[in-house]
Amino acid sequence: MNRPPEFHFNDFLQAELDRIRASGLWRRLRIVDSPQGPTINLDGHELINFSSNDYLGLCNHPKIKEAAVQKQYEKLRLRCRCVQA
Repeated sequence: MNRPPEFHFNDFLQAELDRIRASGLWRRLRIVDSPQGPTINLDGHELINFSSNDYLGLCNHPKIKEAAVQKQYEKLRLRCRCVQA
């Protein structure tokens, strides 16, 4: 009886990765030289950032930061009150 050829997952995976690289579809993450926001610096160029969850730049807005700090303070204060009770 003929046995099917052995399957080696690592060899299969390496062949697939090589095929993806050869076809030009390999994804290479690039290093961003600035904080995330509406624009970023990449390779010395200022670019509009469409790939961030913070495309409106609200993450660095002072009122947003203050609201986040206040919310965390309220949660911490509530926990402390529950422990003391």
